[in-house]
Amino acid sequence: MLQSLAIRNFVIVESLELDFAPGFTVLTGETGAGKSILIDALLLALGERGDADVVREGAPRAEISAGFRAGPAVVEWLQAQGGVAAIEKLNEQKARILYDLIDASDYYRGVILPEFRGTMNVSFNLATPELEEKFLKEAGARGLYALKGHRSVGGIRASIYNAMPLAGVEALAGFMQEFQRQNG
Repeated sequence: MLQSLAIRNFVIVESLELDFAPGFTVLTGETGAGKSILIDALLLALGERGDADVVREGAPRAEISAGFRAGPAVVEWLQAQGGVAAIEKLNEQKARILYDLIDASDYYRGVILPEFRGTMNVSFNLATPELEEKFLKEAGARGLYALKGHRSVGGIRASIYNAMPLAGVEALAGFMQEFQRQNG
């Protein structure tokens, strides 16, 4: 359940913090522009890809964060994994495996500068769109799915959210190494 949304330097918003009470929340307005900004910000917080156009003029970057109340099943799962700190450590390990592989050669080309990389989505390109299509087809044949990059930028995007096990990332890394040996 969404509990809070904080927006800084997003489109025309300098700073806004919203807290949502339990129950049914309705956003109303005359034109819908404000609601659209809130919805777009929430979509970015949920993993949608943004671009430089969303940064308020004159600001170095936009910042969006959302707070959620987890249901009992999620809390149970987190506790079984060792808690939030353990999940964070695992997510950093998973991302490091892929980024180290990408950075080790020029075959895979990282999309995000190292200082701005996150741990949930690892994006990269290959030399040509045709090679990327071959990568996706062969990965699918190996049971590695949902790797196609965002519709606006293409490439490859590995979403390695909390529930993605380390073994899944290791399988992708192994496939990437094999693909490079066979096609490099």
